Amino acid sequence: MIPWKPWMQAVREWSVQVRLGRWWANRELVLTTVGQGIQVVAGFLFVKLVSLAVTDVEFGRYSLAMSVANLVALMPFAAIDQGMARFIAAYQREGRFSQRFTEVFLFYGFLLGLYAAAGLAIWVVGEEAGTGFGIPCLPVLIPFVVANTLSLAFLNVVNFRRRRGLVTLVRGGESLGKILLLGLLMGRGGVVAETLVGLSTIVLLGNLGILTWRNRGDFAFREVSWPDTVRTVRELVGFSLPVFLWAGASWIHSMSALWLLQHFWGTRAVGHFAMLSNLASIFPLQAGAILSTYLAPILYELDAGSPAMSGDGLLKKHLVWLTGLVIVGALAVFPLGTLVIKIFSSDQYLEFGWMLPVLFALAGAKSVAQLSTLEVFLRKETGFLLAPNVVAALVSLGLGLILIPTLKMVGALIAMAGSTAVLVVLTLRVTLRKRI
Repeated sequence: MIPWKPWMQAVREWSVQVRLGRWWANRELVLTTVGQGIQVVAGFLFVKLVSLAVTDVEFGRYSLAMSVANLVALMPFAAIDQGMARFIAAYQREGRFSQRFTEVFLFYGFLLGLYAAAGLAIWVVGEEAGTGFGIPCLPVLIPFVVANTLSLAFLNVVNFRRRRGLVTLVRGGESLGKILLLGLLMGRGGVVAETLVGLSTIVLLGNLGILTWRNRGDFAFREVSWPDTVRTVRELVGFSLPVFLWAGASWIHSMSALWLLQHFWGTRAVGHFAMLSNLASIFPLQAGAILSTYLAPILYELDAGSPAMSGDGLLKKHLVWLTGLVIVGALAVFPLGTLVIKIFSSDQYLEFGWMLPVLFALAGAKSVAQLSTLEVFLRKETGFLLAPNVVAALVSLGLGLILIPTLKMVGALIAMAGSTAVLVVLTLRVTLRKRI
């Protein structure tokens, strides 16, 4: 007789209904992957368009401007974002999320007002002195910083409330919007660093409009009081203070090479190093972001008492996946570095194309180390991350000062490799001791 039952069971397992059911059960991971996948594709397209639209000098100016924006975003906003993310589940359980949410955004508005006033003062004084204090694109950079900081804060809250569809919509719209605007502007010519910053600001303002409208019910201005606001800010800053300190060190580790290249060799060298670094980091960093964006809210909810699923070994399993993916990607990029630059950038960046595989491997290793820190945030032991980042920053700055004046791009690469190796080893030493 033909064993029909096993065959029928197999057919049922592969039926559309069952497969859709499995997709629905894992929809958070699917939506996160789709959102980050759109960013990967859009990232490569945007880099390609930028490499064709602007010169290496203008891209160098744009990269320096973005490094300033990143510094402002990190200090203190990204650090406080981490605190907000850590306590969202607890705030929701207490029934005071809307109040805390409103208090944090009012505090952000106050700080951003101070930053904007300081930026305008620097611009005015710099214009009168004829120097600009070495900060490119400052007039258009100020609104970009405000829009970028608020957009990131909104997305942080939305993601940690596990509203994956909205995150995917906004991030995908941001990526595609920048590509469309840049494509339109390329036809007119004359694209410079200020153009790139300006079009990014326009897209971010659109994001803010969508996020504000979709989260309008979360604002509770009538419940806000000065004592409660002070208490909330103190709680978040207390948790985030170590993050604030190592975020500054992390910026030195990541960005010091650009500013040293600018000082010793000029903006063209900055443009080359920044383009190759951006191109190399798109895939590994977005792969890590997929897993981090998906896992962090789940782990925090579990810690807050959610019975939704077991977190035993969850982070460890995904770390293994990411490590394997990075290794496979690095092996693929090593023989294809020149081809990757030709496809996703332009020939003007081929001079140092041999650096691309090395930068890819470094970005991948850093992505693995960053994902492993979720356990440290979960245990509220962020102070342990300070030493790895400070040491890596000192190594980056020290090697850069020694090597970049004589070895130029090679010196920058060695400084980046040395500091990244130190960061990864020390970070994993901390996180593995926490028994991930």
